[in-house]
Amino acid sequence: MRAVVAVFQVGVGFWLTGFLGDGLAGPPVKPEPVANEAGDLSHSVVSLKPFVIPLERGQRPMADRLTLTPLVISVGKWPEGLALAGGSLWVAESGVRTLGQYDPLTGRRNGSVKCGRLPVQMTSQNGIVYAAVCTDGLIWRQPEQGKGGAIASTAPDYPEAIRSTGESLLVLVTKDGSSADSLILNVDLASGKVKRSASLGANPNDLELAGGTLWTVHNPFLGNEVKGQLTRIDPVTLKSQATVPLEGRFTELATDGKLLFAAGGWEESGLLCSLDASTGEARGWADFRGSMVMALGGDDQYVVAADSHGVIHIFLGSTLMIQRTIILDTGEFMPQSMVVTPEALYLSSHRGDENGVVFKVPNWRPEGVVAEDLSVRLLKADSIAGIKFEMTEGEVRRIMGEAEEVGEEVANEVTGGFSTDWRYPSKKLTIWMESEQKGGAKTVSSIHIEEGSPLRTSGGIGIGASLNEVKLAYGAYESHESEPGTTSPDEPYSFVAGSIYGGVIFQIENRTVKEIFIGAGAE
Repeated sequence: MRAVVAVFQVGVGFWLTGFLGDGLAGPPVKPEPVANEAGDLSHSVVSLKPFVIPLERGQRPMADRLTLTPLVISVGKWPEGLALAGGSLWVAESGVRTLGQYDPLTGRRNGSVKCGRLPVQMTSQNGIVYAAVCTDGLIWRQPEQGKGGAIASTAPDYPEAIRSTGESLLVLVTKDGSSADSLILNVDLASGKVKRSASLGANPNDLELAGGTLWTVHNPFLGNEVKGQLTRIDPVTLKSQATVPLEGRFTELATDGKLLFAAGGWEESGLLCSLDASTGEARGWADFRGSMVMALGGDDQYVVAADSHGVIHIFLGSTLMIQRTIILDTGEFMPQSMVVTPEALYLSSHRGDENGVVFKVPNWRPEGVVAEDLSVRLLKADSIAGIKFEMTEGEVRRIMGEAEEVGEEVANEVTGGFSTDWRYPSKKLTIWMESEQKGGAKTVSSIHIEEGSPLRTSGGIGIGASLNEVKLAYGAYESHESEPGTTSPDEPYSFVAGSIYGGVIFQIENRTVKEIFIGAGAE
């Protein structure tokens, strides 16, 4: 479904309206040379070529979107946690009370072990799998070969999540099987002794070891709202060291060894954030429109989030910059758990009262890195008449001279700074300058030219250029948000290169450029 969106610069009355959706189009098909509506060949595509954003070695211009065919592994009813140990993929088949053993290369079932009622999460260490068996309140130890068995009881508490330190197991449990309270158990693998922490609070969801520290995530009710919170815990003494409030509901934790990642949200609004693994200080955020994060994993470079529609989102861990989106051609599914390896992703999913499934997704890792958002790249790389985003006042004056008219300085409600417009009516050019403080030194925040302007973008596009020319120069960066309406391709619309939140926007009428805007802002 397309929606009408207005792109604007606060306080200056500039509006562009277009039929906008989401995503990015692929590379453009080179059009045949054509004249514009007036028969003017001065903007002919013969003299143009695709605009290229400068890249450093090992970088990619934008995230890609792939449809892949996974290996579909049929497993037992209601699969939950996954673990790789030795040469086996283990699946907690909660609906049939077993740990299923599978060949991770072929998906062939090699056996199963009865372990008790409702096995949920698992962890592995030195080829051995440890499973949290919720309803029976026990921790199960299972070697790849030979007999397994329970090594500790958590009763009357229910284990929900489990991690291994190498010498012990750390288990998040609900006290007396109720979400009203929770605590951590430390199970010594050598002696089998169990140490218990003090109360940690209601609605526990997950735990993770990151940066030598144990973190848990809870979602207690504060008034009528659910507010996520992290608790930092000493993994040896089990003493709570700090509580970090989160904005929103978070249910999943993961780590890349340096950063801690938390994800969750609600069905229509998912969340992912990165945090300092030592302090819990937020480092980055990513939002999901129309879905929530259901499974989270990572390695030393990427964090992988699978949403409630089964779409897989791959982010660069250090920046949370999106790198790749993967859709499986098997259709939508609700992920339960994830294991990340360099060769493949493994995701478990229920199928109602039928046997469940594990999807093995190969070739998931991107080649090269998207270091910055596409819109940021375009803002930094493109210009109009040499005027670029974030240029200083002095640099603008050296290129354009003194402004012919200067507008009143006003507060910018979008950025929180202060803006004024420098107008050059003789060139049909307006440059908005912005500073953090009123009266402070300003830099370029956006640029606009309209009919009658002789100026052009770095891609060679000026007023009067044809739609074909725009597609040739900027088609590789076109957002699907910029597609024209379905009634007629000749009706006015905004061609968006990058994003409505930042990029180059061409106002098109009768397949001809009427206005050009470089900047950001969307409502």
